[in-house]
This record gives sequence, C-alpha cells and structure tokens, in this order.
Amino acid sequence: MSLSYQLLKLFNNGELVFGDSFLDKFPSEKSISFAHELLSFCLDQNIQKIYATRAGELLPLTEAKVLYAEFGIDIKLPDLNQNFTINNFKTQADSFTNLSTQLLSSGYPNQKLAISKADLNGDLIVIDDEVKDFYQVFTKVNSVSFLQLGKLFNQPNFEPLNIYQINEGLKEICVLIKDKETQFLNNVDPSLAVVIDLMLKQNNCAGFYQVYYSGHQILRLKNIAL
Repeated sequence: MSLSYQLLKLFNNGELVFGDSFLDKFPSEKSISFAHELLSFCLDQNIQKIYATRAGELLPLTEAKVLYAEFGIDIKLPDLNQNFTINNFKTQADSFTNLSTQLLSSGYPNQKLAISKADLNGDLIVIDDEVKDFYQVFTKVNSVSFLQLGKLFNQPNFEPLNIYQINEGLKEICVLIKDKETQFLNNVDPSLAVVIDLMLKQNNCAGFYQVYYSGHQILRLKNIAL
C-alpha cells in the first residue's frame, strides 16, 4: 500500500486531498519556489493541514511554516533540528571493508540481522540468504543475501550502514499524530503502542511516522518522508 493510501486509511473523518491527483496544478518538489507554489495550491483547494510524504518537501515546508500559518494552514512536520529519531542499532559499518566484520561480530549467520543507511533515509533491509534474485531491487528491496551485499554496497561512494539484530521477527507500522492523538494503521500490542505513543509525544512529534520493531523492541522511528 502506498504511503498516501496508508495515510488515507488513518483518517477517519475530513477530506484528504492527494497532490498526485492534480498533476497539472501540484508543484514539483524540485521547484525552487515549491513552498510558494504549494501555498497557492492550498489556498485554491481550501486545504487547512499538510502532511508531507516525500523527503524533498520537508526542508522547504519547514522553512515556510510561519508563512503558511499566516494563511491558517498547519504544516504537520517534525522539527528537523530536533534529534527525535529512535535508532536502536547494534553497530555501524563505516566502510565496505569492515561491513563483513561487523556482520559477523553481530552474530551472522546464526543471528537474524537487518541494515539501514546511517542517515536514517530509506527502509530497513533484512539479510536473508534465501534471497537469490535481484528483481526486487528495481521495485523495493526488502531483503538481500549476504553475497548480494557485495554487489550492492561494494562501491567507492559507500555510505555508513547501521546493523540491527532481529530477535523476534521484523515488523513495520505507520503512525499518524493528528490533533495530539496517536493513530496506528494496524493493530499493535497495547503495551508497545503505549511506548510508541510516549516516544512521539515526548519529542513533540506531529505528522506521519514509520516504526520498525522486533517483538517489543523499537528499532527505528522516523518521519515517513525520509
């Protein structure tokens, strides 16, 4: 399910307008005047709140929050200068040379592991040696084998990777903070939901978030657009 439609499912009232439905009017995030063009679009469509789902929208909208507020439009974004992200990784590989060493020290092949970019952009990728094909690389990579890691990451522009231990399977859920209320896309264990809710509210989060967890351990919490 796309991020936009996951967001739609979390809204139980009100009208939700998708920018993708207005291809001839909705501005490109690559435009140098994106924030002002989007403001004009919002005024034309009588939009009162904005939830960003693309990384390129975050900075221009953050910088324009005061301007939008003058027109009664509330931008639901985290403070990009605030370190709100929960990132419980086991260790980090800062080069391809030590990636194998760090994986082995983290318990591979007996320990289930996952990796992510250290800058927190993108998703978690599970290391699964049952994966043989690369077809999913052209859609969305959910898992790769140990051998495939070399083909994907043995590059001159290697970026640091976080390595996570997965002890009770890896699950993901989308969460919406709307009017100071935390809404979960799917059912989640009540005790885990309390922890997630507390983390988000303590960090004054607002908007659309993605949570990765294993059992009752929260591995990663981030803005959905990153």
